[in-house]
Amino acid sequence: MKDLFITPHFGMKFIYKNSEYEIVSLYLDRIGISSVIGGKRKDWSRDFFDEIIKDNLLTVTFSKTETLKSSKEYEVLNKKYRYVKQALENTHSPHSQANLNNTIAIISQKINDPSPPTTRTLSNWIRTYISSNFDIRSLTDQRKGNLSSRKPLIINQALGVALEKMLKGSFMDSAEDINREMIQYLNDNQLPYTEEELYSLRQIQRLKKLHFDQYSKDKAKNSARFAQNNSKATGQKINSEGFLNLVEIDSHQLDLIILDDETLEIKCRPWITVAIDIFTRIILGFYISESPPNSFTTLQAMKNMVTTFGVPDVVIPDNGSEFINNSVFALARELQITLEPSQVKTPDNKPYVERFFRTLAHNFIQKIDGTTFSNRFRVEEYESKKYASLTLSQIKECISSWIDIYHKSLHSGINRVPIAKYHEAVKSYRPIVIDEEYADFICRIPYFRMISNGQVVYENLFYYSHALRALENKNLRNSTIYVNESDLSKVYVKTAENNEIIEAISTDPQYTFELTLDHHIETQKIKKRIKEQDLKNYPFSENVLARITLNKLIMSYKKQNKINRKKFIDLNDPLEFLEPPQSNPLKNKLVNKQTITEKIEFGEFDEFSYESLNGDSYEY
Repeated sequence: MKDLFITPHFGMKFIYKNSEYEIVSLYLDRIGISSVIGGKRKDWSRDFFDEIIKDNLLTVTFSKTETLKSSKEYEVLNKKYRYVKQALENTHSPHSQANLNNTIAIISQKINDPSPPTTRTLSNWIRTYISSNFDIRSLTDQRKGNLSSRKPLIINQALGVALEKMLKGSFMDSAEDINREMIQYLNDNQLPYTEEELYSLRQIQRLKKLHFDQYSKDKAKNSARFAQNNSKATGQKINSEGFLNLVEIDSHQLDLIILDDETLEIKCRPWITVAIDIFTRIILGFYISESPPNSFTTLQAMKNMVTTFGVPDVVIPDNGSEFINNSVFALARELQITLEPSQVKTPDNKPYVERFFRTLAHNFIQKIDGTTFSNRFRVEEYESKKYASLTLSQIKECISSWIDIYHKSLHSGINRVPIAKYHEAVKSYRPIVIDEEYADFICRIPYFRMISNGQVVYENLFYYSHALRALENKNLRNSTIYVNESDLSKVYVKTAENNEIIEAISTDPQYTFELTLDHHIETQKIKKRIKEQDLKNYPFSENVLARITLNKLIMSYKKQNKINRKKFIDLNDPLEFLEPPQSNPLKNKLVNKQTITEKIEFGEFDEFSYESLNGDSYEY
């Protein structure tokens, strides 16, 4: 098929840049296309479509347009198209007499046309080509009757502006509104027109229906995501070659209010993470928690899967951060699992797990007291919190029992009982089941930490090991700790230089016994509130003032004591407190009525010596 006759039409399929697309809408000068796989919607301009055709970048895979039967028809059509294309380069007045004469002179000389068209004929070709939404085949003589628009070009321009404004608006405009927009456009641009040249309301209604695009309207009224989902069909079916060949995993918030396990107070809506085998529809693993989806919930669901049924070949996760993270990548690398994330905001890439969530909600969850339902119109005046009746541990037990029933019930998708198909599949394929202890290690979340004093820290919790102290003494301080958020009583530690695994236990075993990360975070929040309340009751500013007052009191006491001491010394002679010397008749003699102190013998100075502080003696 020659590129000249690749004319876009509704339902046409083509390949562009290794992706297959389908034309789903033609309106104004736009072409709406959707990718065959995924259904993502795009809008192309007519000029862009013609450009990629000219550059041979497009390959048509399906088209209802018939090829021309002879080369003579192609030559005639090509001649008309060259005249029309040259005339339309003058966008302001393509039907003007001067433009038509100039076009005929240029093209007839280029192609050596012995019988060029008249200006009237060329004007009719232009009008037919534009009114057919730029369809090249409209220039052929196969049509019966005159279907081209008889309105002036400026009227068609005004109609195009009004229709485009309608598509970009949030509300649906009537024919009267479009007619009013056309008249306003003509008046604002001072374009001449008559009442007879305008379209009737009936004609406007037909043209509005012809150029209406639901995707553009949904995008303007709601959002691009809503428009995308509303404009695409259900995707292709995913086929699995056998058990554990393809596994889908995703998270879902249950339509149920639960109670606290201890206080029985209203808590929240729990989350469930499920891994389902496409071949047998067996639920390979699941994990229920109060926390929103995160890497830990994903690892626990995968741990349940690999320790119960085995290691899968390919896992199709959601594109959220709870599935696309280093922890999940490390587990997949360790077990040699291939991850194929689905497209962003595309639930069709995970149809089986999404279908299971719907079955779980409609057949079980929404029949329990305290359900929130999935449709707000079904809730009406039902008070979910008032009738909440199950705790988290109870709903875990109930869902586990319901999954056993689900495995033993006929599945309409495979027309088999899942557990029966599973037993049949494992006869020819023996899955690799991981040991519980090994899975407990590889399904932990890794964190990088520094060893200090034989300890590592995680969330203000300290874990110690004498082996860590030995590594620290060897200057091996960089380490990776592996944390199980459902049990913070211990962590595993591995250094970069030494592949040995070390178990570090908590320095506060009484507090961390059966402690989960959620409970620890709540405890920290309670402590923080108590701290804030203490600071509120005893603000820091008051403590500073109290310290200043205390220092002033100490200085005043010191100053007063100095004054009192000085007064005491001034009032009392210190010599009066000395005891007078007592007379000794043996040592004192009365000579000439004077008391003479007896001579004290000190010995000879030549024999004098003393002992220094360090024990050495010196003599002089």
